[in-house]
Amino acid sequence: MLKKVKAFFQLLRPANILTSVSDVWAGFAISGAIYISLYKGKTILSHPDHLFFLTLSVASLCAGTMVLADYFDLYLDTIDHPEKPLPQGIFSGRFAAITGFLFLIVGIVFSFLVGPLSGFISVVIAILSLFYNVYGRYHSFIGPINMGLFRAANLILGISLVPHEIGFNIAVIFIPIIYIAAITSISRFEFNGISRLAIQLTGWLYIFVIIYLLAIAFFNKNFLKALPFIVLFFFQIFVPITQAFKSPSYKTLEKTVNEGIISLIILNAAIAAAFDEIFLGLLILALLPISKLLSRYYPII
Repeated sequence: MLKKVKAFFQLLRPANILTSVSDVWAGFAISGAIYISLYKGKTILSHPDHLFFLTLSVASLCAGTMVLADYFDLYLDTIDHPEKPLPQGIFSGRFAAITGFLFLIVGIVFSFLVGPLSGFISVVIAILSLFYNVYGRYHSFIGPINMGLFRAANLILGISLVPHEIGFNIAVIFIPIIYIAAITSISRFEFNGISRLAIQLTGWLYIFVIIYLLAIAFFNKNFLKALPFIVLFFFQIFVPITQAFKSPSYKTLEKTVNEGIISLIILNAAIAAAFDEIFLGLLILALLPISKLLSRYYPII
């Protein structure tokens, strides 16, 4: 029984799920929904139940994506990763398919409890998830963009609590698109082999994301508030990628990808700070040690 429980969490990738939760929380910070003005001048937390439902929604959508990834990779994993739960026969492919789709459906339902716009966005997230697992992950250009859009949609899901803010802050969604596209491009080393050029390109995309984020913080007049988060983000992503460039191997590439994914939490904390939500930024950052701890026991990708 204990073996099955551990294997189930291996399918879910809980460390990765927390990064998706941080996406929604960053979107919530962008929306400005944490406080609303009342006619008597008071301010209160806006719809905490809605944030709770969106958190459950994105966690479920991410879990479904992870489980379905193992289902669609079953044939390859039987050869390359026989240690995974499905190749070992701990769970059947049918079980993974049903479970993955159920998680996606539950995620969509939770979003519709918030409103039709949030529900529609969750449907888009589910479609992007399925497209990536079925088709996108095997294509060097479409795959990274597909996964970048998946993460951007998570961010928009958080912003959807205040719908009109989506249009005002549309430029922010390019941050996860570019960043995740960079990570996804080097995570494909199992398909394409190790390339120093791909590592170098990812490094330049990292720099572009940091400059972009600094510009947004400066534009919002929150440069100094966001700077500590951005500095932490810089070191978190550039130490492993520098090592990978100096000594390219499957081990260093895997570490770079894993650190890059977990660093989404820091990136999202920086985004929250760039929108003057230091409290939410620190709350998002608190997910980092939990995600790192979970990554020691369960895979990230």
